[in-house]
Parts: sequence; C-alpha cells; structure tokens
Amino acid sequence: MHRYMPHFRVCDPKGETYIAGQARSAGGRKYDVRLCLPPDYPHESPGLHIVRPETLRMYGGGTINSLGFSGAFHTLGNGPNGCVTVCHTPNWDASLTWVKVLRKLSLWLEAYELHLKTGEEIARYLVPR
Repeated sequence: MHRYMPHFRVCDPKGETYIAGQARSAGGRKYDVRLCLPPDYPHESPGLHIVRPETLRMYGGGTINSLGFSGAFHTLGNGPNGCVTVCHTPNWDASLTWVKVLRKLSLWLEAYELHLKTGEEIARYLVPR
C-alpha cells in the first residue's frame, strides 16, 4: 500500500479497521478520508467517508452533508460525526478492492469540484458517456 498510495495507512483502534489518508484533487484541495472496512470485508462493502472538511458546501448555498442519500450527488447519507459518505460501487462483490474504491473517490472529488464551479449535480460528471 505504501508504494502505490503513500498518503494512506491502515488503522485498527479497538478492532475497527479502516484506511485513513489524505486525497488531493487536481485543483490542489485536500480531503481527509476514511475507508471503513466492515468485519465481513471483502464480502461486505466498505464505507467511504470524507472526514475533513467536515462540511462540504454546495454551489449556491447549502451543504452536501444535509442531502443524506442522494443519487444526484452520489452520497449514502452521513457517516461518523455527520461527515459525507460517498457512494462508490453500486454492485459490490468480493472481487473489488479498496484501491478501486479510493480511485473512485478521486473521480468523485473531481466531480464535486466541478459542481462547485458550475452548479451541476455530481452525477452529471460521473455517468459514463
């Protein structure tokens, strides 16, 4: 992991395994993220949370945190302390890896930053064309 994603580390306080690190957008913004691995991982989908900034603002006002579950913004409600939980893989199976999830996060962050510039929903940028 250190070789390919040096900004991430595996943590296991009190038996709650997660991968924590900092993702950086092409625009240079930094986001602290946590990929929570459930006890049944890899058979169960991990939770992907943006923990800092704690609040993700939206174009024109409001916050993504307030949306909860949103197809338009690819979110799955809120995680620990109200942070945004990103929808990363609609059809999870054990062949997928956390590396793929973190790569999808990179796409989501770029779509989020485009939303901040244009006001378009994040889903507009994540739909295959």
